[in-house]
Amino acid sequence: MNALLANAADIIPLLGNLLRAVCYLLGIVIVVKSLLLAVRRSELGVQAGSWASPITGFLIGTSFLAFPEAVSVGLESIFGSSSISSPSAIFAYGDSLLQQSRTPFALQIVESFAMLAQLLGYIAFARGLFLLNAASANGGVKSFGPGATFIVAGIAAVNFPEFFNLLAGLAVN
Repeated sequence: MNALLANAADIIPLLGNLLRAVCYLLGIVIVVKSLLLAVRRSELGVQAGSWASPITGFLIGTSFLAFPEAVSVGLESIFGSSSISSPSAIFAYGDSLLQQSRTPFALQIVESFAMLAQLLGYIAFARGLFLLNAASANGGVKSFGPGATFIVAGIAAVNFPEFFNLLAGLAVN
């Protein structure tokens, strides 16, 4: 079981790199699509719709292109710092909550869970951007709320040790 957790911990950064590559390609597609929509809007005039969809698509596409920086902006907005805590930093917080499980195997499980939570945070942030892009299309207003929720929850999960610190502070008080 220890080998399984160690292998999973080794794979998680590779999956994060794959996610960044997919976001980069998705950003290129969204930027090109928004530029084509802007050209169409410019040529056809008011009949082609508003400028909101091309401009929003361009901004979200550039957020996908600069995915790590977009995450840093979100971290700065929510946590006041753009630094991401390492998964092992979870042991510095909530000591009373983690004190029951001080065996090496249990500590490895908690650290692997923190790494997985951070990866899922990146995925949630990307999904939130994608839903916001869908909200900018005609009739896609229903996906704005879920998109914003995924972005905030993704940022909280990306910096899971700090978020755990906030939750541990609530549990102790």
